[in-house]
Amino acid sequence: MCRLRADIALEQCHENIEAAITKIVAAGVIPVSVGGDHSITHPILKAVGAREAVGLIHIDAHCDTGGPFDQSKFHHGGPMRNAVLDGVLDPTRTVQIGIRGPSEYLWEFSYESGMTVIHAEEISGMGIPAIIEKARRIVGDGPTYLSFDIDSPGPGLCPRHRNTRARRPHHPGSTRAAPGSQGDQFRRWRRGRSRAAI
Repeated sequence: MCRLRADIALEQCHENIEAAITKIVAAGVIPVSVGGDHSITHPILKAVGAREAVGLIHIDAHCDTGGPFDQSKFHHGGPMRNAVLDGVLDPTRTVQIGIRGPSEYLWEFSYESGMTVIHAEEISGMGIPAIIEKARRIVGDGPTYLSFDIDSPGPGLCPRHRNTRARRPHHPGSTRAAPGSQGDQFRRWRRGRSRAAI
């Protein structure tokens, strides 16, 4: 377990996270990160995608591809954009599942960069098996990062989350999609390079 100080500036926190995850990856260990706001995804992706851009299965209510906000690009609404711009996330191997809300204009980068977006309203029509199959097809066999944001299931399951919306995906589906993503790219490391990053 790696504990990091929380009483420092956000940029320093991100540098510390990237350094810690880089050490874990260098040791041949698949990192598992829990907690923090979604801004921590950017330094994690920088560490796991340093040698080769990773794919992404992103289960969330928001695409997190917004531009600078409040004079900073390092915020919880933009980590996926930053990772693509840094070359550590392959947008053509990225699928975002459960997206909802009135912020489509903030997510133009997702579409423009080639990410696949599956909106919450599409989940019941497509069905979970079809979404899992589509996600697997998009990420392929390369190293892939799985990100599950707490606001994906909706306010009924995370009532204290600050970015909740009344509409939500069918929550059993959003939580079943992650286990369906278990393939070799999520479990193995070969020859000192990541086959996966979770």
